[in-house]
Amino acid sequence: MRLEISPFMPEHLDDAAALLAARHAADRLAEPDLPAKFEQATATREAIRPALEEKGARGVAAYNGSRMVGYLIGLPALFAPTSAMALAVPPYSVRVPYHCHATEPEDRGEIYRAMYAAFSGQWVEAGYFTHYVVVPAKDRAAVEAWFSLGFGQEMAQAVRDTSPLALVGHEKLLDTTVSIRRAQPDDLDDVLRLILRNIAYHAACGSLPLLPRKVYICKTASR
Repeated sequence: MRLEISPFMPEHLDDAAALLAARHAADRLAEPDLPAKFEQATATREAIRPALEEKGARGVAAYNGSRMVGYLIGLPALFAPTSAMALAVPPYSVRVPYHCHATEPEDRGEIYRAMYAAFSGQWVEAGYFTHYVVVPAKDRAAVEAWFSLGFGQEMAQAVRDTSPLALVGHEKLLDTTVSIRRAQPDDLDDVLRLILRNIAYHAACGSLPLLPRKVYICKTASR
């Protein structure tokens, strides 16, 4: 395949929206709980457009002749090193959310590798050495493409409907001294106290913020 890689421009938005809608339809075959509306390019366009408007956003588009075959958009993480977000993500890192990348299914690995070769250089030159990408876990071609680029898996995220969990066969796992109920406004102080304790715990162990700045990590989304 002959690929032409160029900076992502506003005029690429419609092509990217169509590409993402097609990818999302394929993702829903594996994960039906994903929202159906994003199988339509009108919806994916409105998902991608705000990302392009974020301060510092930049990306690349891949074309084979006049047909877009892939796009990749990165968003800078510019929060302060002392913020809560810095406990999970190093400052001056780049994130590529679920909706900020897609390729045609054929030659997916080749397309992602070509795009990242162009994408990564501009971010490294700007001082962003840690890169994250959210990839559908069941899209093995995409996962393997990112692994081949030196990425690894940091976490797996899940999606499910909001129906009650079935506890048949798992009753013994429940602590009978613990009750579970829907959160109420009166619970806010307790929730904030737990959040602050969690932040203090992670700050004390000094994990992610102390990683070498050139570690490349892949976030994988899964059910």
